[in-house]
Amino acid sequence: MLASCPGLRGHGIANDDDIKTDIETLAAAGAGVILTLLEAGDRVRLGVTALDEIIAKAGLEGASFPIRDHDIPHSDQSAALGQLLDDLEARIRTGQNIAIHCQAGLGRTGMMAAILLGRFGIDTAAAITAIRQVRPGSIETEAQEDFVRGWG
Repeated sequence: MLASCPGLRGHGIANDDDIKTDIETLAAAGAGVILTLLEAGDRVRLGVTALDEIIAKAGLEGASFPIRDHDIPHSDQSAALGQLLDDLEARIRTGQNIAIHCQAGLGRTGMMAAILLGRFGIDTAAAITAIRQVRPGSIETEAQEDFVRGWG
């Protein structure tokens, strides 16, 4: 599942009630794990500092892998990213659904989703195309596109 940041309603700052509603919607859609790609500063700026707590209270598992907006993971995050992808792949193979989000649910979210598709044998170009068909505007920068190609 690809999503924008839970709680955002177009006005740029979330509130806990809206976050809770969106997390409950993701849970009802079958998400068992919520992967957050926001940096700490994003969480403060967007008003989602309680996000992890709300995810846990909803009975879901939260995972965090901070990436700067419009950017790619830093080279020093490679090992951690590999471990995260191994974990997510294993969960998906056992039938768990993963919801991935950043702020708008496009750049970082699309990049991570395309990389995951590659783990299931989908060609990189086809993965990028598939993500963009499902969520137009995904994988926003050339650097993100290159990162997907390079990771696979």
